[in-house]
Amino acid sequence: MDKNDVGEITMRLDAIIALLAVTLPNPENPRTLREQIQLLDAAGLGQAAIARIVRRPPPAVASELARIRAKLRNKKQQ
Repeated sequence: MDKNDVGEITMRLDAIIALLAVTLPNPENPRTLREQIQLLDAAGLGQAAIARIVRRPPPAVASELARIRAKLRNKKQQ
């Protein structure tokens, strides 16, 4: 297996993950971008991988994750 094969496999797996993150559990009501990012973060993916999957720049994903985490902290404090 050469480097091109690994890149192709990675690209296909990213596509599958992106489709699952958007459509599961209800294909008629796709997840919002925020929900997708939160789901992928909870699955243990890093910011760069999430950015690649949702096709957004890494700083945008980092910013959204900061908002998500701040919201979760506020809920825990209440």
